Amino acid sequence: MGLFTAIIIFIILAISAASHGDFSGMQIIGKIVGVIAMIVIVAVLLMNPVLLIAALIIVAIIALAHKG
Repeated sequence: MGLFTAIIIFIILAISAASHGDFSGMQIIGKIVGVIAMIVIVAVLLMNPVLLIAALIIVAIIALAHKG
């Protein structure tokens, strides 16, 4: 419970600091949310092989489109 409280306090203080022009706390929050999102996406793709194949095909098509 103490860790959860510390996280909530950090978020509140980061938003407060951002209102005064310091966005470093918001950058850290964004990076943490991004890492968690990537972990969830990778986990879903690994649990569903059909989605993994579809994602690889889409990435290949995008890569080929950007080359040409």
